Amino acid sequence: MPPKAQMTREKILSAAVELIRSEGVEKLNARSLAAALHCSTNPIFRLFKNMEDLKTAVRKELDRIYNGFMDEHIDPQNRLITQGTAYVEFARQEPEFFRSLFLDRCMMGADLDQIAHAWWNRETIENVAALTQLGPESAQRVFIHVWLFSHGMASQLISNGIVLPPEEVYKRHEMAFLAFSRLEREQEETKRPPTP
Repeated sequence: MPPKAQMTREKILSAAVELIRSEGVEKLNARSLAAALHCSTNPIFRLFKNMEDLKTAVRKELDRIYNGFMDEHIDPQNRLITQGTAYVEFARQEPEFFRSLFLDRCMMGADLDQIAHAWWNRETIENVAALTQLGPESAQRVFIHVWLFSHGMASQLISNGIVLPPEEVYKRHEMAFLAFSRLEREQEETKRPPTP
């Protein structure tokens, strides 16, 4: 008789990710995961302390998948437009992952200032400042405006099924970037003291 295949953390995580992809994060529980793995719940709890431990590992795996997707799609020449477009495309390609990461958790109570100051967004904000010649605070506001625009578009795409081809998503991000940059430029110019 051949030896039984050993269950590993990686196999469990892979099954959990696939379960979320096909059925959504709300279906992730010990019984559904055990059924997907064709085993009892014992191997799961032998390798993970509890469901919270498993969900933390799953969250890290979903973050890894999301970050890899974003890294592949962001153009360093114009990070904000391509970041926003990639965010929407991730929602289109992986709607259940997007829901799990950005809708069900609602950014864990993060406010806009925390989002803007997150280390992973700083390079994009610096890129906005370089492209637009705006000051750091104005560049940060452009980032926030476009981020909110992207999040709204992605949320509508997966919840209402609106049809937005990728080319249109890019064009709309480009228009939003230009409009918000122009608005911030006007705000900066009205705050400057007159030149003698």
